[in-house]
Amino acid sequence: MKSADLINAAEPRARHVLAFTRSLDEILASTGTDPERGLSDSQVVNLRERYGPNRLKEAPPTPVWIKLLAQFKDLVIWILIVADLVSGLLGALWEDIKFDLKHFKDIDRLAMVGDRTWEKCMSTFCGPFTSADIRYFNQSESEETRQWINEELPVSTL
Repeated sequence: MKSADLINAAEPRARHVLAFTRSLDEILASTGTDPERGLSDSQVVNLRERYGPNRLKEAPPTPVWIKLLAQFKDLVIWILIVADLVSGLLGALWEDIKFDLKHFKDIDRLAMVGDRTWEKCMSTFCGPFTSADIRYFNQSESEETRQWINEELPVSTL
């Protein structure tokens, strides 16, 4: 398409004037509308065929996950979340400390059962924090775990 064709193709749009910038008489005259009776049925059909239905396009609905994420835009929400996490963690830590102080000498054996490497590492990590004998067992070793827990303790640990 040549540049002259583009200019000519744009001319009808350039002559189009937005309705809100025109006077009422100009609008009535351009649409052939009777101010007392409005548009005739045939005029409505013709205008709909020419311009389409008189409807605004609806925005697509906002997905639920976007609505959910929008709740976290406020700094106050993040402050409350962090405060809740900190208080929960400190509360749990305090309960653990109270339990440990009360029952430190009451637990002689502690069997940790799992199937993850980090669980085995935790059993080793916890050793210095207790006087109990800690052993890690895989989930498949449930019988061995029960036997070890139910063994009588040596006299030296009683």
